[in-house]
Amino acid sequence: MNAILRPIHPQHCANIIVGLKTNEVRTKIPKCGVPYKVYIYCTLKGSNDLVSHIGLDRYWKEKWHLKKGMVIGEYICDKTVCYGWNYDNHGHYDVPDEELATTCLNMLDLIDYGGGGPLWFEHISNLVVYDEPVPISEFFTLCGWQKCDGCEYESWDYAPCSSDKERICTVGGRKPIRKPPQSYCFVQDRGEFYARA
Repeated sequence: MNAILRPIHPQHCANIIVGLKTNEVRTKIPKCGVPYKVYIYCTLKGSNDLVSHIGLDRYWKEKWHLKKGMVIGEYICDKTVCYGWNYDNHGHYDVPDEELATTCLNMLDLIDYGGGGPLWFEHISNLVVYDEPVPISEFFTLCGWQKCDGCEYESWDYAPCSSDKERICTVGGRKPIRKPPQSYCFVQDRGEFYARA
């Protein structure tokens, strides 16, 4: 199964964890088809909004200060639905009210975020919340061997007694992630990796 790392603001992470938010709204989704696994990266941005949303007591009790900038869980996206812009009645998205309620957003939020472009709803299923947040550095992109030129992990192996050299990857095609993606990036499924180890 394909897997992606998805940055999500803390307020939305909190709503996902308690089961209020069962659809994540995005302007871009992976073109790999469903199902795919989504690792939830709790962004640093939006922390002040979280405190005002859940209150300071709950913020400290649930240790949100330790979750920011970390991967806090995963879910399976088993369905995606695209909603377009409706130009009637001053413009809005054609999202049924019951579907909109599953996003913990309102129509003005959708308009502000989507700007009239298509919006994708990722259905959240099989949610797993980690007991301990995982650093982003423990996730890897699968680079293959196509993009080695100039890669910081590229090296050359010289054959003994020969001037022939061979390109090698010092990380075995698994680049560690150093900073969160803007929208999403494909990553190696941790479950599949640790099952083989």
